Amino acid sequence: MIQRTKNNGRYYAKLMLFGEYSIINKSKALTVPFKHFSGELTFIPDNKYTAYDYAKDSNRQLRDYALYLEEAYRSGELDFSIDIKRLLLDIESGLYFDSSIPQGYGAGSSGALIAAIYDQYVTVYAQKADKLRNQLAFMENFFHGRSSGIDPLVAWYQEPLLIEDDDFKVVDKPDFISTGKEGLFLIDTAQTSKTQPLVDFFLEQTKLGNIDSKYLSEINNRIISAVLGNQMTDFKRLMRELSQWQLTHMRKMIPSHMEDFWKNGIDQDLYYTKLCGSGGGGFLLGYTHDYNAFLKSAVNVDYKFIPVQVPEMATFSQK
Repeated sequence: MIQRTKNNGRYYAKLMLFGEYSIINKSKALTVPFKHFSGELTFIPDNKYTAYDYAKDSNRQLRDYALYLEEAYRSGELDFSIDIKRLLLDIESGLYFDSSIPQGYGAGSSGALIAAIYDQYVTVYAQKADKLRNQLAFMENFFHGRSSGIDPLVAWYQEPLLIEDDDFKVVDKPDFISTGKEGLFLIDTAQTSKTQPLVDFFLEQTKLGNIDSKYLSEINNRIISAVLGNQMTDFKRLMRELSQWQLTHMRKMIPSHMEDFWKNGIDQDLYYTKLCGSGGGGFLLGYTHDYNAFLKSAVNVDYKFIPVQVPEMATFSQK
């Protein structure tokens, strides 16, 4: 099993940089922890505070979740050891998940919660990578119906992970997006989305031949190889190609108010935008070879931009 460094009790959001949708067809995926957002299990203080209602609601949801685990244990579906009794006692004492991770953004809010519960209430961790992922997926099924296990996996390891088929491995930080001039950033679309309807649409369109899923898998694999191999020229070319292809073939997944912004980046050859997750809202992922020039071009654009400042991944300066 891959070893990990014990965390400080905080569990971070996740970004799937490359591989969204194509991972359905067993392509590679590159996903990273995003320390801009995080959450931790803690207890509601005796004195009320500004987020008291949020904490009480989180506590109620945790109780529902614990009862789900209890029922799964009784039915035999839960086949690994979780201290549900202690979890329920802690919930009665005011346990809640204090989180800044936005929900409905594809940023792994439920994954971080599952990683925290797994860390603190599972009595024996899985010793094999595939078993760990399956256990985390089972625990997250409560929130998504059927989970891949990737989000809680990233939150638990807190390392960049390369997902390939049913396997995964920790990868080193690439060097080429750390010059201080170029880099990755997020665009906040300011709206939430639901993943399943978009995934259903994607699958329907691939069956109809309107979306070439084989091409999508191939270009994602090439981009990931360029990232991990620090092949800057290839990365820039492929990012532009993927941005144009998604604008043409996956427009339904792009919020309509973001289409002009997306197209302008390609036309100016200054920045390239792609989906970050299922789309429909949440975050989009952007890359620019000149961040200062990008900010000047977007001065009148009413969107929030967040640098992808992940210590284990690429970073860039706003100076």
